[in-house]
Amino acid sequence: MRIVTRAPYRIEFAGGGTDIPEYYNSRLGFVFSAAIKKYVTCTLITRDDEQVTSNFPYIKECADYYNITGVDIQLEYDIPHGSGLGGSSSSFVAICFAMTIYKTKSNRMRNYYSMNKRKIFMDAIHLERSVCKMPGGIQDQILSAVGGFVCISMYENQIYADSIWPSVQVIRDLEDKLVLVKVEGSRDGGKSIENLVSHYSEKKSMEALEELKLLAHRMPLYLIENRLNDFYASIMRAHNLKTSAYSATNSAMDEITDTLRNSGYRYRLEGAGNGGHILVVVDIEYDVTKGKFPFKGMPVEFDYSGVKCIDYNS
Repeated sequence: MRIVTRAPYRIEFAGGGTDIPEYYNSRLGFVFSAAIKKYVTCTLITRDDEQVTSNFPYIKECADYYNITGVDIQLEYDIPHGSGLGGSSSSFVAICFAMTIYKTKSNRMRNYYSMNKRKIFMDAIHLERSVCKMPGGIQDQILSAVGGFVCISMYENQIYADSIWPSVQVIRDLEDKLVLVKVEGSRDGGKSIENLVSHYSEKKSMEALEELKLLAHRMPLYLIENRLNDFYASIMRAHNLKTSAYSATNSAMDEITDTLRNSGYRYRLEGAGNGGHILVVVDIEYDVTKGKFPFKGMPVEFDYSGVKCIDYNS
């Protein structure tokens, strides 16, 4: 048997840092993010013995959770590790979906599980955060499973994910304006999360996170109402709030953001910071295509499918 699944990465617009249990167990968390057309691809192939082999370091925990033996699982990444775009969580989502399909031993059931995205992202959250003890939030797994533009609200053990559907015109404008700039160097996402959590007791940090939540509530409305100038301005506001909440940058990132700011671009860091990628508002036709943009930018395209099975052979 051969099963191939893929799960998208995501970009966050506002609210990150409020999707961590240490935050939303005592107050409401709210995040607005979107899935993009960059993927983690998982290939599951049955073996002739009972071993479980993989290039993924947490495959034993995943196989034990689903009670699976005799498989080889290999992951391929469109974007390298440490991207700040949720790649670790996309890995768990792609594996959870492949193992769920494998357990049914039925091609017909894969469409059922495509619809039951909540089970997939809840399994991925449990494995990554509780079983494997990897620090972080829960927006990445949800976006990777569901796809599209999603508002996520959290409080204690309650999680709600609501999709919004901007117009084709708005989507076209976003894809003509948004690029991702990679920050060179290594990044430890776990340490960045620990740094963020350590600031939860500080009044200034909590006030900034509260403002980020309000921004995360407004930004979907800006898209629905075609208020793109307000939306792009909010991207810059989200960056300023995030960096005021905790020390989320490093020297390499500061060098890039200084250049962007001096050139009049609007931007925000992705993920918990200290490396990874920066989301920038540009004119792709003028700035990127004609070489006016000072960095190599990766244009953003949005994914609406979430995790899916792209090949099945019994």
